Amino acid sequence: MSASYDLWFNRLVLQYNPPPLIATILERALTLLRPRGLAIFQVRVYLAGYRFKIDEYLRQQANHGPSEMHLLPQSAILDLAHRAGCRLLEIRQEDSAGMPWISQFFTFEKS
Repeated sequence: MSASYDLWFNRLVLQYNPPPLIATILERALTLLRPRGLAIFQVRVYLAGYRFKIDEYLRQQANHGPSEMHLLPQSAILDLAHRAGCRLLEIRQEDSAGMPWISQFFTFEKS
């Protein structure tokens, strides 16, 4: 992502990345939106007992650990959007992640 755009859409992709990378992707996507541009995306936001520790993650990756699913908490997403100058239009819970995950669709508009 190197040029600005009017619409950014993402579904069922971010969850395959560790939380720091999800945050980096979202920050970049939201920052590059043109004024009045929309970002519509799905992110897993909660799982009871979920934790992410970078040292454990790197150790698993070095040992070719299993493919895993991740999340980014709703509060982190809202903070990223605010810092990028985006306003929240809608949050909808969606069930593609399956139980016990909680996943949401977000729609933001660039100010």
